[in-house]
Amino acid sequence: MTFKVYKIKKILWLFLLLFNSFSFSNDYIFNNIPNALMIDLGKEVYFSKSTDSCAKCHGDITKKNLEGKEIEQSADLQNPYTWVAFKALGGENKKSKNPESFNQQFDNVIIELIINGAYDWNREFYKKATKDFDFNWNRVEGKEQYDSQMKGIKISIVKNILKKMDRILRKEGVKVNRKELESLAAVSVYKFVKNHFK
Repeated sequence: MTFKVYKIKKILWLFLLLFNSFSFSNDYIFNNIPNALMIDLGKEVYFSKSTDSCAKCHGDITKKNLEGKEIEQSADLQNPYTWVAFKALGGENKKSKNPESFNQQFDNVIIELIINGAYDWNREFYKKATKDFDFNWNRVEGKEQYDSQMKGIKISIVKNILKKMDRILRKEGVKVNRKELESLAAVSVYKFVKNHFK
């Protein structure tokens, strides 16, 4: 392979990597895992034993009154219409024009937020969301960024959660590349949350 061809292939590879880094892709689709198992995995992530767990901040979403919610201003995970992402993407007005596209963009923003946590999302993904999805903080009163208390799955015991997920999957006879476990944790916990939407 000549240097010129190698350079072109490298540039093409980098372009594809950047292009796919914030598009809702097959990276977030785990067709080999049954939906019920995904929700069970998500429950494990949501209720993980950590001071930064989803349940500690957002409360027990399996209960109507969100028992155990410790951060009052944290998002009501049962009602996505109140979420920052829903408003910043254009809300009901934009959703009604193209529900499929809106839902895809919404899901992508949420999954990336769960994977990266607010600090990294604000720093690395906001510009891409603005450019690709017309994500705009001006649509959200009193917000200029996600609250850095939103840790996503980058909590202190995430390795333990991923190990537990890996054990559960192996027991069920499902093979998942260990490099995909963080994405799987984010997608599964989001599926668990979606299962409790009002």
